Amino acid sequence: MLFESSGLAGWDSRFVAFILNCAELCRILTMINFLVGLILAFVGAIELMRFGASIYVADLVGIATLREIGCLMTGIILVRRKNCKDSKS
Repeated sequence: MLFESSGLAGWDSRFVAFILNCAELCRILTMINFLVGLILAFVGAIELMRFGASIYVADLVGIATLREIGCLMTGIILVRRKNCKDSKS
């Protein structure tokens, strides 16, 4: 568990594991965010051109990305944490 190990060595290894996991997770989330944003921009630009509102593509991508990526990030993080716990046991 988190508080079972005594001494500083346990905290050092946990800190290193935390940093490595965050670095890997940031790469995955950046790639997913970029690809979803690209798709939303393309679809949004085509649809908004019909109404002459193509200036709002950036707003559409920003709001839709926040709404879409929030759920997606939560799912990826939870699955990753679950897989890490399963592999230890």
